[in-house]
Amino acid sequence: MKLSHLFTKTRKDVPKEETSINAQLLIKGGFIDKEMAGVYTFLPLGLRVLKKIENIVREEINNIGGQEILMPTLTSIDKYKTTGRQNLDVLFKTELYSGAKFVLNQSHEEIVTPLIQQFASSYKDLPRYVYQIQTKFRNEVRAKSGLLRGREFQMKDLYSFHKNSKDLDGYYEKAIKSYHKIFKRHRGGPSLAPGENDRHRLQHRVGRGARYAPRGRSRPFSAPRGALPARGFRSRARRPAPEAPRFRRRRRGFPDGTTFPAETPARSARARPREVPR
Repeated sequence: MKLSHLFTKTRKDVPKEETSINAQLLIKGGFIDKEMAGVYTFLPLGLRVLKKIENIVREEINNIGGQEILMPTLTSIDKYKTTGRQNLDVLFKTELYSGAKFVLNQSHEEIVTPLIQQFASSYKDLPRYVYQIQTKFRNEVRAKSGLLRGREFQMKDLYSFHKNSKDLDGYYEKAIKSYHKIFKRHRGGPSLAPGENDRHRLQHRVGRGARYAPRGRSRPFSAPRGALPARGFRSRARRPAPEAPRFRRRRRGFPDGTTFPAETPARSARARPREVPR
């Protein structure tokens, strides 16, 4: 689809009550639209990005044995009473005409655990790994962080069930590596180990006058001497212009080393011939 066919346009202004930088930039770029505090509409460009992120997460979790499911958003409050979490301050609660009380799930531990119990009757049926990508609802008191902390948002939640702690710890480490791959694919750079900083992953020292351009960027920018650009940058250092050739005027001479000017009065068109005495 061409950009001219989009019904959305970029904007110069944002809602006054929007204080989050990430939401301001996304609204200006035409990726999202704010409905209210903590609730946003994903426009065509934003939804396209969201689906790509979901596909990356889905591929990496599938690689570690995860099986995707989709659980309901609306759940009876009785299941939360079983775990003692019916009084969570972030729960959205509602009531039917019959008086039955329900909640909008902020997570799905109360739903996925009975589900696995139906199919795992013995330790031989373990381990099992299930996940979902679904809309969550949380009654946040201060939803002022844009997409990073809202009242309605998309979340991937992975649940694993094991027969002992050793198996759990092993899968936990495997999941950490999977998340590192997800972050690496999202930002297009190297994966970071726990506790490492991006500055320690930089390479290729730059000399004076070198110019670098990120992939996909047409105009390079100058890098100071000694800077360390991140991996994924390619060098576009300017080559010095070739020096102009220097020409030396050769002087004609005799084998014995005697030289004379290249142009003598006798051979000059303007010089008068000398008279030879008789």
